Amino acid sequence: TLVYIGWLILTALKIYQLYRARGGWTHQRLAMSQNFIESLIGHQTRVVQEPKERWHSREDEALSRYLDRSEKLDNATKTVTQLPHAWVFVAIVALSPQLMFHTQGAALVAVSIGGIILGFRALQMLTSSMTLIASAAIAARNIAPLFVAAAAESPMGSPDHALTLCSPSEPGEILLDVHELEFRYPRRPTPALERCSLTIRYGDRVLLEGRSGGGKSTLASIIVGLSRPSNGLLMFRGLDFDTVGVKEWRRRVICAPQFHDNHVLRGSMALNLLLGRKWPPVKNDILEAERICRELKLDSLLARMPRGIWQPVGENGWQLSHGERSRLFIGRALLQGADLVIFDESFGTLDPESLLICMNAVLKRASTLIVIAHS
Repeated sequence: TLVYIGWLILTALKIYQLYRARGGWTHQRLAMSQNFIESLIGHQTRVVQEPKERWHSREDEALSRYLDRSEKLDNATKTVTQLPHAWVFVAIVALSPQLMFHTQGAALVAVSIGGIILGFRALQMLTSSMTLIASAAIAARNIAPLFVAAAAESPMGSPDHALTLCSPSEPGEILLDVHELEFRYPRRPTPALERCSLTIRYGDRVLLEGRSGGGKSTLASIIVGLSRPSNGLLMFRGLDFDTVGVKEWRRRVICAPQFHDNHVLRGSMALNLLLGRKWPPVKNDILEAERICRELKLDSLLARMPRGIWQPVGENGWQLSHGERSRLFIGRALLQGADLVIFDESFGTLDPESLLICMNAVLKRASTLIVIAHS
């Protein structure tokens, strides 16, 4: 009995190792499948941008990791499968003194052998069922984010009751009114914002400058509706956030976040530029995206791309330079057509020539503007 209890504990540990091995193998397999699709889409980019000897380096590395994961999974599966048979051997060895020296009667020995066989069948059922349960748990873990995303509700406002606001009719009309805002991050003794007030009118161009950690990005996050203040009043054209609704608010007020918080997504250049607009785009959307690329001097980049604005960019696509990414982020923000656009340190990494080009495009297209800069 003690040997069997110990064997059950060992079986549980080995099943957990199998669960870990199968989870790692599944993750690697799915990643390889996704990367394979992305590589097919971005094949032209790889041919143009990378030397021939490096065309398959990422696949080779991924295949090596996959083979390593497969070997670990095979070993773990083999161990769990053999545990019931190994139990019979261990139990017979434990029973052998009684068989050799006749310390127990024949009836007790027969009962012991019967118990060993029953234990063997129980271990077989345990290992097979737990292996299936482990596979089901791994599958559930991989699809759980889809159900979480589908069931999630926005904590701020309800798009079902959003108003459709008209655009401001004339310069000078109050667009945004911030009064006595306060915001405190959890577990921080001092507030990030305290008694913050400002008024933005249609047509204003505001430079918000300050030291690092002074609350500039926090204020931008509150203005666009990503964070909610603990106290104070925030009004857009005389209406608060809950009245306007999250969908309409974020259509009217948008922010290009700092470089490290912004992303180039896997997909075409057109997708990355037109994020936030209806998809698939109509012809006028593409023409507008190409027009803003010319204003930001990204047209030479499009000319080098084999598929132009439809060229895949990002991790497995066309590799953009730091400056090209910055201009992409600026173009993405301008293409939203928002009433108020906030650029959070979007110009700090640009060289003087690129800065002048981007500022001209921004001043031309953004009707009301807040530029955040580090002093």
